[in-house]
Amino acid sequence: MPEGVLAAAYFFALEAMTNALKHAPGAEITILLTVDKTLRVCVVDTGPGGAYLQPGHGLAGMRERLAAFGGELLLSSPPGGPTQVAAHLPLLLARGESGTGIDRVDGKGATTGAEGQET
Repeated sequence: MPEGVLAAAYFFALEAMTNALKHAPGAEITILLTVDKTLRVCVVDTGPGGAYLQPGHGLAGMRERLAAFGGELLLSSPPGGPTQVAAHLPLLLARGESGTGIDRVDGKGATTGAEGQET
């Protein structure tokens, strides 16, 4: 995984947890990580909700930092909670590198990896 994407995900998670601790003290915080072609980091707290994007403030800054890596911030925070903030970051690959380790399947069902060798 590219170091920049990993660092962006790490600092996103830290800032999201810090926000939850600040704005919803005592709330339960859950973090979910998933990955395929995109790294997803989701932080959910059981606090009162009501978070929103405000230019020049925390969540907007988080969105800008994620955008620098082609990522996006998703926010759901209805009044009464819970608040869910998620980062979706594309996994940046080197030119020609396969994201799955498989480039193609031949007519016989054999797979050929990025180096052209049968896998």
